[in-house]
Amino acid sequence: MIDGSPYSRLIAVGGGPLSPAEQAQEGEKLRAEIAKRANESPQARAKRVAQYQKDRERMFALLNEMAEAFDFKQVGEQQIDGHEVYELQATPHPGYEAKSRETKLLTGMTGKLWIDKKTYQWVRVEAEAIKPVWMGWFIAKVLPGTRFCLEQSPVTKTLWLPEHFSVEVKAKILWWQKSYTHSETYRDYHLISAISP
Repeated sequence: MIDGSPYSRLIAVGGGPLSPAEQAQEGEKLRAEIAKRANESPQARAKRVAQYQKDRERMFALLNEMAEAFDFKQVGEQQIDGHEVYELQATPHPGYEAKSRETKLLTGMTGKLWIDKKTYQWVRVEAEAIKPVWMGWFIAKVLPGTRFCLEQSPVTKTLWLPEHFSVEVKAKILWWQKSYTHSETYRDYHLISAISP
């Protein structure tokens, strides 16, 4: 977090560390961003922080809506990465009506969750679109086959953070069909007391 909103610093690519020149470049980007935020106008800062808060609220709204959008059923128990977990199947809840554009996506999805038995933290979430869902004034349509997977693991006894995120989007925008695949891996979390360049 830098002055009210997060900053992401690239530390590795493809599992390998950056070269000394790339590390220096990323350090310079960080210093420049710190300076930029320190010198921004109150209006610019308020706009930046408001956008961050809006994005967070949108994400939490989506997560909170899952309880209403799906019916959950325990379908098994297993072990994932050393964690004893409950396996839950999530199916669309009949009659669910989305409250926003983002949550509308839930009406066409099904998924699975794996919940740690000891902490009740989720270890893994998978979701897949099973029917087309129109988004934004009937301009774009999310198609079946769109899927995402999010995995998290404990960093401390009480704090779990993302370990891997992947998404494969299949969509139709006006008359064009588009595909998009993205994958991110997170590792080596550590607590810091101050921002270092």
